[in-house]
Amino acid sequence: MSDDERRNKSWREIDRQKDSSKHTSRDRKSRKSQDKRSSAKYKRDLDKLFKSGEMPERFKEMMKGLEPEEGTPEAERKAAIDELRKADGFREFATAVSEYRKAGWTYPDDEDLLIRMLDHPDERVVRDALEHVADLAGRRGFDRVTPLKNRLSTIKTMSDDPRTRKAVAQVEEAIE
Repeated sequence: MSDDERRNKSWREIDRQKDSSKHTSRDRKSRKSQDKRSSAKYKRDLDKLFKSGEMPERFKEMMKGLEPEEGTPEAERKAAIDELRKADGFREFATAVSEYRKAGWTYPDDEDLLIRMLDHPDERVVRDALEHVADLAGRRGFDRVTPLKNRLSTIKTMSDDPRTRKAVAQVEEAIE
C-alpha cells in the first residue's frame, strides 16, 4: 500500500483492515471457543455450589475472604450446618437437627439436608421443614423433586395432623 493510499484512508478503514486479517480472526475464534468452554464450566460450578452446597475448587480461594468472622452468629450457624452435613445415620442426624433447632437457627436452603429432615421423628420438625421447602421452591425452585415427592407421599400416609397435610399440599403446589 502506497503512502498516498494510506493517507486517503480513514483510521476506521485502517483498523477494519487490520481486524479482518486471517491471523486476528483465528485468534478471536479460538478465544471465543475457549471463553464458551470456560463459561460453561463456571456455570456448572455455580450450579454445584447453589444446589448441593458443595464448594468447587475455583471458589474456595475466593470464599476465604468472605468467611464470617469467628465467634459471630453467622460463623456459628455455618458451623451448625456443617455439623448437620457430617451427621451419619438416622439417630445422629435427628439429634443434630434437634440441637440445631434448639439453637434457634433458620433452616438451611440445602435441598439434601431438608429432604433428610423430612424423616425426623418429631412431626413439628417435619412440618417446619415442609414450610421451608415450600418457601424455597417458591423463591428459587427445587431441583431434587423426585426424592422430595417420594418423601411427601410417605408423610401423607403416616401423618394424621391436618397442619402437616396442609404443609405437604403447599409443597406439592410449589414444586408443580
